[in-house]
Amino acid sequence: MITEKLVKLLIEFEGFRRFAYLDQSYIWTIGYGTTRIYGMPVTEGMEINEPVGRIFLSHDCTYYMEIVKKLVYPILTENQLVAVSSLVYNIGENNFKTSTLLTELNAGREIHKGYFTRFNKIRIGGVLEVSKGLTYRRTREFEVFSKSE
Repeated sequence: MITEKLVKLLIEFEGFRRFAYLDQSYIWTIGYGTTRIYGMPVTEGMEINEPVGRIFLSHDCTYYMEIVKKLVYPILTENQLVAVSSLVYNIGENNFKTSTLLTELNAGREIHKGYFTRFNKIRIGGVLEVSKGLTYRRTREFEVFSKSE
């Protein structure tokens, strides 16, 4: 099942955190990168166990895959859908809506690694800096995207 492939990929990237924490963008996050639970933002002091974290992750995966299916007009392969959904899970729907990646996908053009790796920066002290972790993640996403079924 496609959702399970995405779950496995996100577990690799996100890791599990039992207690709510501020991510690099100062957004309260819990579990495997979940930022909203039952439609409400994660808040300081929240705690979940790993099985509950997987349930939320699975729900999030379905949600983000539906966003990708809605915004990308050509039919994607399973691996392409997983890779793009992973990216959107991390960068958010609004950033994806305005991305060159979405424009190129919808135009049916060839996608190269740079369309993924441009999303490898974090803001530190008001300055955008390249993140090694995000560079790795974007490279892995592109590898999954490019992999034949």
